[in-house]
Amino acid sequence: MSNWTNDAILDALRGVVEPELGKDVVSLDLVEVEGTAGDHGAGLTLTVKSSNPAMHARKRMQEAVEFALERAFGKPVACDVKVIPLKQEERTLETRKVLPGVEHVIAVASGKGGVGKSTVSSNLAVALAQLGYKVGLVDADIHGPSVPTMFDVAGEKPQPVEVEGKTKIEPIEQYGVKVLSIGFFADPDQAIVWRGPMASRALNQLFTDADWGKLDFMIVDLPPGTGDIHLSLVQQI
Repeated sequence: MSNWTNDAILDALRGVVEPELGKDVVSLDLVEVEGTAGDHGAGLTLTVKSSNPAMHARKRMQEAVEFALERAFGKPVACDVKVIPLKQEERTLETRKVLPGVEHVIAVASGKGGVGKSTVSSNLAVALAQLGYKVGLVDADIHGPSVPTMFDVAGEKPQPVEVEGKTKIEPIEQYGVKVLSIGFFADPDQAIVWRGPMASRALNQLFTDADWGKLDFMIVDLPPGTGDIHLSLVQQI
């Protein structure tokens, strides 16, 4: 009888870490084993999902899996190892790179400015908080951040806080909602003139460098149009 059982294979792969997610591929449920094992694993197909779809990242993952199998079962390894990208719809709270502690993300957008996106975002966030949910609100409108004014926190400045040895931004809390806005970090008397990549990086920091904790809902108030900020949000979240 072959010693290439499913349990033995999964045990062998517990030391293979998904680099972008920081956990092993088995605990993240990223491994599928199909087929019947013959000598040296022949007849088996191992499919491993990678958070990074780039070819070089998938190649490194394949090499790590094959090395782990060689250590566990010896050479040669005759099974077929495939590494495929993790699909967006397959991502869970654990396998999401950005905002892993947020259950639901709601983006409020429109192709035209001045139609009430910030009003809808603010009222939606407060209404959800009043229903007992844990809610965060990101004001990503770099052209005219109005959420600080709507929440009566225009003069507030978010403070740094230490979280697990890392310095994070602590959101301002008002009306039961955690709030961060581009407006907190810009001079209200000066226009914000940022090119697309700079705006996208600033938005990314509001998500990745803030201590949001566990949230039921994250509301994102987007700028008008369909530009770099919108594309970055969809790709990351």
